[in-house]
Amino acid sequence: LCKALPASTGEATVDCNKLSSMPNVDITLAGKKFTLTPEQYILQVSAGGQTECISGFMGIDVPAGPLWILGDVFMGAYYTVFDFDNEQVGFATAA
Repeated sequence: LCKALPASTGEATVDCNKLSSMPNVDITLAGKKFTLTPEQYILQVSAGGQTECISGFMGIDVPAGPLWILGDVFMGAYYTVFDFDNEQVGFATAA
């Protein structure tokens, strides 16, 4: 899957017909595993009767190395609470 994505920046399209054969992606934070299915991390965008499948993963190239943002794809699957007072973030399975 990672080989199909651009090096560290940009948007990548995938073959919509291969969605069912794509792997789950596990993200481990603080020792807890969070799993995203292809249906969660591939965005199916339809316009004019055509559907295009776009990877929901996007990286940014920064001097310290590539950085991957856990954005709307992750927060759509997991309820996210930003606790600024205690400088922590909490996650739970979204309904």
